[in-house]
Amino acid sequence: MRPEDYWIARGEDVIGLDVLRDGEQARQAATYQAIAEAINDWAIFEVLDVGCNIGALYDWLVAFSKFDYLGIDTNIQAIQIARKRGLYAGIGNLCYLPYSDRFFDCVVVKDVIEHLENIEPLREAFRVAAEYAILSTYLPWHDAPSRIV
Repeated sequence: MRPEDYWIARGEDVIGLDVLRDGEQARQAATYQAIAEAINDWAIFEVLDVGCNIGALYDWLVAFSKFDYLGIDTNIQAIQIARKRGLYAGIGNLCYLPYSDRFFDCVVVKDVIEHLENIEPLREAFRVAAEYAILSTYLPWHDAPSRIV
């Protein structure tokens, strides 16, 4: 399945998180917190959020530091909401990132891996990451504290 077709196949009403800090409801607040703290600790200035949905990660980052944020997602509805919220976000996917090598200080790929048919697209995340790439997936049956390794 093409990345652009994933959300279409799930139905028009599926947009993922739809309120600020809704990660708490999905038991993902600790994950968002861990990612935001790592980005702050590493003094990251340019962040690419692949699979950003409506930009929930941005809401966690603003509590820490100043940074440049770009979110991309294949979900047109989610991107429209992110833009209405004032975020710099666009339609895109992990199969092709139109940026030069090492363009972003950090690339975050959260809750995307489980939607890939193979891991080949992850090469793009590593290619455009200058310093850090954070790969995260949600395992709802796992209650261990979130941490960045």
